[in-house]
Amino acid sequence: MESKTQFRRLKWSNYDAVYDRHLPGKINSILEIGVAGGGSLVWWKNRFPNAKIYGVDIDATCKKMEQHGFSISIGNQCDSDFLNGIADNFDVIADDGGHRPYQIYASFKALWPKLNDGGLYVIEDVQMAMKCRWRIWSKLVNGPRVIVDELYEQMNRFVRDEDGVAEKSPAEIHLYPHIIIIRKGSIKTEVKEFLEVPTGQVVAR
Repeated sequence: MESKTQFRRLKWSNYDAVYDRHLPGKINSILEIGVAGGGSLVWWKNRFPNAKIYGVDIDATCKKMEQHGFSISIGNQCDSDFLNGIADNFDVIADDGGHRPYQIYASFKALWPKLNDGGLYVIEDVQMAMKCRWRIWSKLVNGPRVIVDELYEQMNRFVRDEDGVAEKSPAEIHLYPHIIIIRKGSIKTEVKEFLEVPTGQVVAR
């Protein structure tokens, strides 16, 4: 029997269900920070076989994944010049890199503009930023907390167009154990008047 190459993917057990809930049916381009054993890239490819999949890692040995059809860039996820040199127009960006607060924040700031409207930005293993040795950093430097705070503030600013309609971006922020899902996009909202009738009460015509 022919043996098949296996690629290790180490994830929390709730991740697949979270991805099932939020991933669209079609994706053309994916970027994952943190290649490691390559299992995540293979998972993406199995799920979206027609997508172009990019990987970023600081370990040069990860280049070997290119022989399996992936595009791999070697560099530091905190280096904005390096990240700016990667392709644009991603439908999904997943950060499973170094997990330190400042790394997460730096990558987000550099890569958010490269995410397509309607795309997902995913931060995995958020709990790592809260480990004891990094807990002080998470309060002193920018990290996942700051990202969520900044985006939530942005979503709820009263910026209105000439018709009085507020446009907000990002469209959604979802917090789960170990993982954050952010969907990029704009939702037009406006204040409307609704008349509610108590249950059982007949409205006079």
